[in-house]
Amino acid sequence: MASLDRNRRTLIGTVLAIVLFLALNSLVADLWRSKRLDLTEARLFTLSEGTRTVLAGLDEPIRLRLFISQDLVERAPQLAAYAARVQEMLQAYARMSENKLLLEIVHPQPFSDDEDQAVGLGVNQITVGGSQPIFFGLAATNSTDGKGAIPVFSPERETHLEYDLTRLVAELGQRGKGRLVLYDGIGLAGNPMARAPAQQVLQQMRQFFEITTIYGDVDELPADARVLMIVHPQQLSARTRFTIDQWVMNGGATLVFVDPHAETQLGPQPGVPAQDPASDLPELFKAWGIGFDVTRAVGDPVYALRSQRMIGRREIEVSTYPWLALPRQGAGCR
Repeated sequence: MASLDRNRRTLIGTVLAIVLFLALNSLVADLWRSKRLDLTEARLFTLSEGTRTVLAGLDEPIRLRLFISQDLVERAPQLAAYAARVQEMLQAYARMSENKLLLEIVHPQPFSDDEDQAVGLGVNQITVGGSQPIFFGLAATNSTDGKGAIPVFSPERETHLEYDLTRLVAELGQRGKGRLVLYDGIGLAGNPMARAPAQQVLQQMRQFFEITTIYGDVDELPADARVLMIVHPQQLSARTRFTIDQWVMNGGATLVFVDPHAETQLGPQPGVPAQDPASDLPELFKAWGIGFDVTRAVGDPVYALRSQRMIGRREIEVSTYPWLALPRQGAGCR
């Protein structure tokens, strides 16, 4: 009889241990569902502060549809790791958005409604080895009539995956772009007379901001301005300096770029270099407590861009210290 009681207690204890183990695992899974430990060398799955800010500021829900063929990995094994990363990144976005991003993974079959929907939303088919085309792209729609897409996730843009996703979400999730006021003293907007197009950085900025360019004397900034960007300011009037100072003192977000020798400054005529390539804001810098020493430069031998230079009538590849080529692990933003 005592042996039977011991066996019963042992059985009950075993059952309770199993129940406790399963309950504990379920609890841990719930508590850590939104946590991910990123052990990759380049922190590929860690969202930047900029992305977190965009997700936190979403004004409306966005529906994300990842169109990925069921047999993608089998037919394009070289995309397996990238496909897994894309799905993991999108899931991280959805978790961080607090239900503002609705993620749906669709496996379109040939000649199906899902295939027609993917094409209609701007997702392209890709052909691997001459067989039936497959899908590996993303479509996004908001609650009105806004839509956007990444037609194909190209491995060549894997290092820009977070940028591409965040740009797409920002365009659809916010009601209107913020206004950036640009004082352009170097020619970012190009020169129609010289047939010089707008520089790439300005084209990318337009994806996130409505840009208003200002010149000459400035008495006031647009009422809806969110950011003031001053590039290569030269001989600013007292009125313009006062306007800038008031904006800064009132807490306005400001970016200032000055250069003692701007090699890329556009001259007044095609092929004619600028007479004075230097820019500075000495009065304002002094008032703001900012030091600017034109006798010093910052370079980096580790991340210096390699370029071709003519040295002694020979073309030699050298490190150009002021020009940096920063990979993710060297950008200092993670």
